[in-house]
Amino acid sequence: MLELDTHRGDSLEGADSIRITSAGQYYLHYLAKSFAYLDLVWHDAPLATAGMCDALARAMPETEMLRRFARVELFLDYLNEQEQGELRERNLLQSESAFYGPFVPQIRGQYEREEAFIRQRYRWHDHSSEAQQELL
Repeated sequence: MLELDTHRGDSLEGADSIRITSAGQYYLHYLAKSFAYLDLVWHDAPLATAGMCDALARAMPETEMLRRFARVELFLDYLNEQEQGELRERNLLQSESAFYGPFVPQIRGQYEREEAFIRQRYRWHDHSSEAQQELL
């Protein structure tokens, strides 16, 4: 995802610069912000609090769309809390650089746009099913 100007993967020694790869760009700007990815990755993410681990474990078997949204939102709340703690710890809260974050507000923004789109399609699907039943 990142590449050194030395093209070495085993050491930072001698490196003057670092760049993000095409795959890294894709992850950073699209995949990591998508509902589908967030809904899959939360159960592989290491969690620092037992309470959050328990809450997400209880939500694991949920397949109904609205419950999946709630589960992802819970995960995003957790990520935001962790990110804010790290930024505070490193005195980076006031930093204007996107390199240091925060990242979660951008992720949440994309998630919310996708959620709204999915909810609209979900409602449309429910109504179209009802209309099809009326025709039968």
